[in-house]
Amino acid sequence: MKTKWEGPFIYEPPNGDLDKDWLVWIKYQHPVTGKLERFRYNVGFKQYNTKQERREHGKALKIVLEDLLAEGWSPYNEYDVFAVHTNKNVVSLIDQYLEEVKGNIRSSTYKKYKIELNSFKNYLISNRLYNLELDEVKKATVLNFLNVQKNARKWKGKTYNHYLNDITTFFNYFHHNYDDYIEKVPTLSLKRAPIERPGNTAFNDWQFKKLKDLMLDNNDQMLYTFCSFIYYAALRNEAEGNYLKAGDFNFTAKTLKINSGTAKNRKTEYIPIYPDFMELLLELKVPEIPGDYYIFGKESRQKFVIGGPLPVGQDYFARHFRKYKEMLNLSERDGIYNYKHTRAVHLGEDGEDLYKIMKLFRHKDLATTMIYMRDLGINVQNTEFNKGRRF
Repeated sequence: MKTKWEGPFIYEPPNGDLDKDWLVWIKYQHPVTGKLERFRYNVGFKQYNTKQERREHGKALKIVLEDLLAEGWSPYNEYDVFAVHTNKNVVSLIDQYLEEVKGNIRSSTYKKYKIELNSFKNYLISNRLYNLELDEVKKATVLNFLNVQKNARKWKGKTYNHYLNDITTFFNYFHHNYDDYIEKVPTLSLKRAPIERPGNTAFNDWQFKKLKDLMLDNNDQMLYTFCSFIYYAALRNEAEGNYLKAGDFNFTAKTLKINSGTAKNRKTEYIPIYPDFMELLLELKVPEIPGDYYIFGKESRQKFVIGGPLPVGQDYFARHFRKYKEMLNLSERDGIYNYKHTRAVHLGEDGEDLYKIMKLFRHKDLATTMIYMRDLGINVQNTEFNKGRRF
């Protein structure tokens, strides 16, 4: 018997253009004329902002259509293919949860939740579990998802735990806020993955100089400038450096404001601007940039500038720095964040006052600074080890 349909097929615009329609389409035989007619489905694509996310969504949508067609569904049927048939369906509740918490959490946290939960959703769909209700989810389902992703994407323990924690938060949300949705959160008894804690690492003098030379030789001025900001201001690169605004700098008081929304301790703090850093800021004409513009910004999807209305992507600089790491055969854990620790080493070696280092690095007390410097191999007490006898 001849099949009544062709497909489904995923359509991706040329070059993966995110501004154009992505869709899944099928051809289905008209019940009267017998001709194959095309039907397009683009539901859900626009909520994803990367090619990879849209490709995964397309695969998930394709699976749903394949199952419906195999069960005898026809696009001529008078019901919505993608209608939610139960308000306790996990796949639909993930969308509901993301919508309900969107205005109540930081944008960076929301973005993280969205990536992680949509990954879980696509896993459920690809395994034909899209009709699974919330109270039917077993811990084995979540555990299998985590292990599959861990092996496929080579997760570290920290990433594994982030996904587990945020999936648990999702279940807890409906457990605490909705009656009769879920009696017991299935993930509470799952064990967290062990985390390797390698400690703080600074670049040695050769690495520090070589990295600077490589960036300048490759005319990678934006990355070079970003690394210098991390170094001078002792910033966390992705969480703080990416979101610096021109208005955060007070050129009269010679301070930089670290906003509570990006600071690790969730408190607004002010750090001193050292003379070398001030010289760089003036060279970049930061005082002339509108206060609400990001220092490391962009004017469009591909145009990156010093001073722009939009921030660069969170991992933009980390991705660009990777090639220099490979050139110097640095370890996987080495990265732009090392510049913060390198700053501490240089200040310690140059005899800077511990209190000033404490202020720059935003430590709660001098004891914390002393421990931090000791872990970096700096002799903060300037003790001379010269006693003993020759062998």
